[in-house]
Order: sequence, then structure tokens, then C-alpha cells
Amino acid sequence: MRLAHEKKENFMAWLPSSLPKAAKDNNLRIFKGLLDRKEEIIAHGLQSYKNLYFLENALEGKRYLVDNRLTAADTSVYPRILSYPTAGLPITTEHFPNICRYMKRLANEPFIGKSRSFQDKVLRFLFEKLQRLTVLLANWTSGENSVPLCGLKYIDRAKAEALALGQGHLQKCSEDIGPDDVILYDYTASAECWQAKLLLLEKGQKFQTVSCDNLDLIGRPYGSGQIYRIQHGRRLVWGPRAMLEYIDEAIGDKAYIPHDPYKRAQVQCWKAWEQAMHATEIAPAFEVQVLSKIVSKRYKQDIDDLLSLKNNLKYSDKFTGILKVHIAGLSPTDVDYRRLQEQFPHLFIGTGTAGMVAATLKTLQGRLQHIEETLSSHPFLVGDEVTYADICVFCRLAFVQLLGLDISEKNFPKIASWISKLKENPNFQSVFDGIVQEFL
Repeated sequence: MRLAHEKKENFMAWLPSSLPKAAKDNNLRIFKGLLDRKEEIIAHGLQSYKNLYFLENALEGKRYLVDNRLTAADTSVYPRILSYPTAGLPITTEHFPNICRYMKRLANEPFIGKSRSFQDKVLRFLFEKLQRLTVLLANWTSGENSVPLCGLKYIDRAKAEALALGQGHLQKCSEDIGPDDVILYDYTASAECWQAKLLLLEKGQKFQTVSCDNLDLIGRPYGSGQIYRIQHGRRLVWGPRAMLEYIDEAIGDKAYIPHDPYKRAQVQCWKAWEQAMHATEIAPAFEVQVLSKIVSKRYKQDIDDLLSLKNNLKYSDKFTGILKVHIAGLSPTDVDYRRLQEQFPHLFIGTGTAGMVAATLKTLQGRLQHIEETLSSHPFLVGDEVTYADICVFCRLAFVQLLGLDISEKNFPKIASWISKLKENPNFQSVFDGIVQEFL
């Protein structure tokens, strides 16, 4: 980006004027190098490699990810892993032998090989082999001072921490469970878990919950990191979309994801839509407006407990993010405010959140107008019956209202009527009440 646009002003002018403020801010961070401080760079490298060790373990003794045959899982994972070296995170045979064999095998698949253009191969070669030079050149043309990421410095530490934490969340699943029992690993500050609860209730399936720490959610708007998971007997399913689709297909008789291909695609589009809304708008505002109050209340009387997370293997690489959320929940009169300001002054630069939240609410009003228009032609989001789409969007909007957005009959009559209609169902009403009660 910096090579193509000499100054950040030129880059910002190039962005579409209709782009939400949160998206523009994110693009500006990417233009400037995304990671401004050394600790942010280290945290990024550590977390990226830890995620890779989960894949390394999953590939043990296997040629492909699912059923030992090429599937959509492989074609989805391949380009993601391909981007690691480009970002300054080499994948060595010493540390990731399974992944290296896997990537070589996929590269030899005819259709994958043909999908990569000559230009793409050249650009990847330049960024992988001459990364420092390209970053220096981009800094020179743009006037920025971005630092290239050198993942090899952190790869051994990431491996040690990944091993210390255990091989992914698979080891955390309960063994004392019947073949038809269901356990949901529950994050009460996550719409995804409430979506799973509502779908299970609609399916008439009894389930247990295992309480999980909401700190895991901080800094994870774009992916689950294997934190969202459900256990059905000895079968484990992780990922927000995967666990919901599994519940619908494997449990109960009534299907909330239509079998008709077009309606099924519409339902999945709504799921993607609400997740994108969460990642780009809701998550940043939710962290500083709602989650911050939970975190600051938890550590208000024991700031040393919060600071000890820096040495906790589970949270060390996201410590800065947790601290930022905690600070957002404090007021300048709080006892620990000055102490943290003196110890971490860089985290207090631009800590005002009112403007960001206000801009988010304005953007969300446009998002909700899309729902309003959809509901003007039929009673539910996809057709005349409640579907997976209604379950997902209903739970997400409950969280949107926690940010202070007024979804009333005056502002959004169709949405208000739709919510009221859904809440006539005791399952929808109990989930809505549960979300509200959680954050009172």
C-alpha cells in the first residue's frame, strides 16, 4: 500500500467515501504498518505461530485435514498458510514438518498450481526473500517508519508456550459424557455462544455449559482461534459457524438451515453478514463500551492480578490488548488510573472512546436499514419461517442494543415488530433476557 500511495493522505483519499469509519481506521493502521510498537510485533508473531502449532498437531499422521482426502477445508487453509512467510513468519521444516509436507502436497495439486499467477509468485518471492528491502523502500516513499516482522526470533518461544498450554483445546474436552450428551463451552459475552444456546433450545436438546473466561474474546473479532466449541458425545466441533451448522444437521428433526440450495445460500449470507458487522463495527466498540466494564470491575481491587497476566502463558501475547480494555473501563479518578498511566503511557494516547462509539452507532444504523428493507417484503429474514438466519441476527442485535443503539418502533418499525414476534417464542425471550441480565 505504501509503495502504491506516497502519503497517507493520498491513501485515505483513495479509499471509498462510503467505507465505515472503523474500516478506514483499520486500513490506515495497515498502511502505517499495523503494528507500531515492539511488544505488538512480538505478540503478533507469537500468536500467529501458536495458531500454526494447532494445525501442525492436527496434521499428525494425515495427508489432508478431513477424511484423508482433498476437501474445501484444505483449499481454504492453503492460501492462509501461504501468507505466513510473506508476513515475515517463515514456516521451517524443523518446527513444522507436517505443515511443510502438507503445503508441498497441495502445491502439486493441478488446480491449486494453476490458481497462482506468475505475478503472484513473483510478488510473494519479493516479500519473502527481500522483505526488509521492500519495507525500507515503502517507508522511504511514504515517510512512515514501519518495522519488518522477523518471526524466527519468536518461533522457539511460541513452540514452548504452545506445548506448555497443551495441544489445542482438544485436551480440555470432557471425557465423562454420554454418546448423546451435549456440552457447550460458554463465553457469556459472545453472541456466538448465545446463538448456539438458542438453536439447541429450539431443537429441544438438553445441554450442559462449561464456563470459559471472557478474556479469551479480547482481540478476536475475525476468528475463533478454536475457542468456540461444542462437544456431542465424543465428537468435538469448533468454530462459530461449524458448531451451529453441526447442531442443525446432527441434532433434532426440524432443520433451521433450509435444504433448498438458494434459501440455504441466503441463510448463510445472513450469517456472514452479521459476523462481518461484528468484526468491523461491533467488536471494537463492544470491547471499550461493555467488555471494559466487566474487566475493570474484575480487577479494580487487584490490579497486580491483572498485571500478572503478562507472565501467564495463556494471555502473555494479548496482555496489551487486555490492558487497553481495562483502561477503557476506568475513570481518571480511579485509584489505579494514575499508576497505569505512569507505567504504560503509550496506552493512554488517544484513549477517548466516545467518538469511536458514536461513529460505530451511526454506521450500525445503516446496517440495520438493510434488515428493515428485507423485512418489508416477508415476516422473517429468509421466507415465511424462522431460520438459522433469524437466530443468528436476533442474538447479534441483542448485543448491538447493549451499545446504546435504539431499535425501537419509531426508528426501525419492521425490526421492532420482528423482534417482538420472535420473543413470543419462550426460547427467544429467555435468551434475550439472559443476555440483558448478563450485562446489568
